[in-house]
Order: sequence, then C-alpha cells, then structure tokens
Amino acid sequence: MAKTAAAKSTATTAKGATPGVKKVHGQVLKLSAWVVFVLAIATSTLLVGTFVADWYRSLINQLPTAWTIGFCVIAGVVLVVLGIVDVLKDLEPNRGAVYAVLSLPTVLSAISGGFAEWVSGGADWVFKLVDQWLREAVPDGLGLGSDLIAIDLVVAVIMLANRFNKKR
Repeated sequence: MAKTAAAKSTATTAKGATPGVKKVHGQVLKLSAWVVFVLAIATSTLLVGTFVADWYRSLINQLPTAWTIGFCVIAGVVLVVLGIVDVLKDLEPNRGAVYAVLSLPTVLSAISGGFAEWVSGGADWVFKLVDQWLREAVPDGLGLGSDLIAIDLVVAVIMLANRFNKKR
C-alpha cells in the first residue's frame, strides 16, 4: 500500500522526531551550552573565596616560589588555550571549556604578586556581593554560608555541563 502525501510530509526519523524538531532541539542544546558556560564564568569567581581555593593555595604555596609561579602560569596558559580552542573548534563551549573556566581564577590566585591580588580582589568583590545578597535573602536561622552556596553552584554547573555540553 502506497503512502499518502500527508504521511510522507510527517515522516519521522529513527528516533521519532521530525527533522524540524531535531533542528530546534539542537539549537536549544547549543543555547543551553552557552548559558552553562556563562554560569561557569560567574561561579568561578565565587570559588576563589571558598575553603577549597584556600586549601589549593596552601598546597601550592608549599612549593618554592619559582615553582609556584611557573606551575600556575603554565597551568593558566594551558587552561586559557584549552578553553579558547574548545570554543573556536565548533563555536560552542564543550565540557573542557567549562572546566577550564571554572578552575582558571583559582589557579591564578595562587600566584604571589600583583596579578594574583588583582584576580583575588575581583573574585572577593563578587564573593562579598553575593554574600551580602544571601544574608539579606536567606533567614539567619539557616546558617548557610557563601562557601556552601559557591560549592553548590560549582556542583550545579558541573552537572549542567555534563548534561548540556558535549564531551569532545
């Protein structure tokens, strides 16, 4: 029995979605990947002010100063290059770019000197702004601190990245 013209126009693909739906779904996923990337940038500045970053800095500062600067600069350059290459490859931030953006401010804050103070100062400003907003928005009885909120946001960004950003 031959298919009618109406049946042919609504033909579905193997997964059950029409090509138009697949195109829109792809665009929504790409937009979601960019939203997660922007959230990662904002969250990374909050991470600098947490106990996790303090632990990282104390660990790195156990090394001799020349090694600390060298390690942080090399790691920072690698993270920047990884993020840029990842985004430019397909004009979409994949998981590698999200992870690079999340860790870059913390890595750079371990360098002693003016640049680290500038990175830490900017991150502290954002951290204090969020902390002030949280103190006004969250009742005092809950005892939630900015560290906990920042860590929760990092976990949320990682979970979103694993869902919406490609692995490549």
